[in-house]
Amino acid sequence: MPGRTECERNGINGNCGEDCPVFQRGECEESKDQPMSEPIRDYLGDSVYAEVERGMICLTTANGYGPTNKIYLEPEVYEALVRFAQRA
Repeated sequence: MPGRTECERNGINGNCGEDCPVFQRGECEESKDQPMSEPIRDYLGDSVYAEVERGMICLTTANGYGPTNKIYLEPEVYEALVRFAQRA
Protein backbone atom coordinates (compact mmCIF):
# COMPACT_ATOMS: atom_id res chain seq x y z
CA MET A 1 0.00 0.00 0.00
CA PRO A 2 2.01 2.95 -1.25
CA GLY A 3 1.96 6.15 0.73
CA ARG A 4 1.10 4.50 4.06
CA THR A 5 3.33 4.35 7.09
CA GLU A 6 4.36 0.99 8.51
CA CYS A 7 2.02 1.67 11.43
CA GLU A 8 -0.95 2.28 9.10
CA ARG A 9 -0.16 -0.85 7.05
CA ASN A 10 -0.04 -2.99 10.21
CA GLY A 11 -3.29 -1.50 11.53
CA ILE A 12 -5.19 -2.02 8.30
CA ASN A 13 -4.02 -5.65 8.23
CA GLY A 14 -5.35 -6.20 11.75
CA ASN A 15 -1.95 -6.20 13.45
CA CYS A 16 -2.39 -3.09 15.60
CA GLY A 17 -1.61 -3.91 19.21
CA GLU A 18 1.11 -5.32 21.37
CA ASP A 19 2.22 -7.77 18.63
CA CYS A 20 2.86 -4.96 16.14
CA PRO A 21 6.56 -4.54 15.30
CA VAL A 22 6.20 -0.74 15.36
CA PHE A 23 4.71 -0.94 18.87
CA GLN A 24 7.44 -3.35 20.02
CA ARG A 25 10.17 -0.97 18.81
CA GLY A 26 8.56 1.83 20.84
CA GLU A 27 7.79 3.85 17.69
CA CYS A 28 3.99 3.66 17.88
CA GLU A 29 2.36 7.09 18.13
CA GLU A 30 -0.82 5.52 19.54
CA SER A 31 1.05 3.89 22.41
CA LYS A 32 2.54 7.24 23.45
CA ASP A 33 -0.93 8.71 23.93
CA GLN A 34 -2.54 5.81 25.77
CA PRO A 35 -1.83 2.20 26.69
CA MET A 36 -2.95 -0.31 24.07
CA SER A 37 -5.00 -2.13 26.71
CA GLU A 38 -7.30 0.88 27.25
CA PRO A 39 -9.18 1.54 24.00
CA ILE A 40 -10.95 4.83 23.47
CA ARG A 41 -14.68 4.46 22.81
CA ASP A 42 -16.89 7.52 22.70
CA TYR A 43 -20.62 7.86 22.24
CA LEU A 44 -21.25 10.38 19.45
CA GLY A 45 -25.05 10.42 19.65
CA ASP A 46 -27.94 8.82 17.74
CA SER A 47 -26.72 5.33 18.74
CA VAL A 48 -23.31 5.91 17.07
CA TYR A 49 -20.03 5.08 18.82
CA ALA A 50 -16.46 5.82 17.68
CA GLU A 51 -13.33 3.93 18.65
CA VAL A 52 -9.87 3.18 17.32
CA GLU A 53 -9.56 -0.37 16.08
CA ARG A 54 -6.68 -1.82 14.07
CA GLY A 55 -5.23 1.64 13.65
CA MET A 56 -8.38 3.09 12.09
CA ILE A 57 -11.40 4.95 13.37
CA CYS A 58 -14.27 2.50 13.62
CA LEU A 59 -17.84 3.77 13.78
CA THR A 60 -20.44 1.39 15.17
CA THR A 61 -24.16 1.64 15.63
CA ALA A 62 -25.91 -0.13 18.47
CA ASN A 63 -29.53 -1.06 18.94
CA GLY A 64 -29.28 -1.90 22.64
CA TYR A 65 -28.37 -5.53 21.96
CA GLY A 66 -24.84 -4.95 20.71
CA PRO A 67 -23.15 -3.46 17.66
CA THR A 68 -25.21 -3.75 14.49
CA ASN A 69 -22.97 -2.06 11.90
CA LYS A 70 -19.26 -1.26 11.67
CA ILE A 71 -17.62 1.25 9.35
CA TYR A 72 -13.81 1.48 9.27
CA LEU A 73 -12.47 4.86 8.21
CA GLU A 74 -9.12 4.52 6.48
CA PRO A 75 -7.07 7.74 6.58
CA GLU A 76 -8.20 8.78 3.08
CA VAL A 77 -11.87 8.21 3.94
CA TYR A 78 -11.52 10.13 7.21
CA GLU A 79 -9.95 13.07 5.35
CA ALA A 80 -12.79 13.01 2.80
CA LEU A 81 -15.36 12.99 5.64
CA VAL A 82 -13.67 16.00 7.28
CA ARG A 83 -13.72 17.87 3.96
CA PHE A 84 -17.41 17.04 3.58
CA ALA A 85 -18.19 18.24 7.12
CA GLN A 86 -16.35 21.52 6.47
CA ARG A 87 -18.49 22.15 3.38
CA ALA A 88 -21.76 21.27 5.14
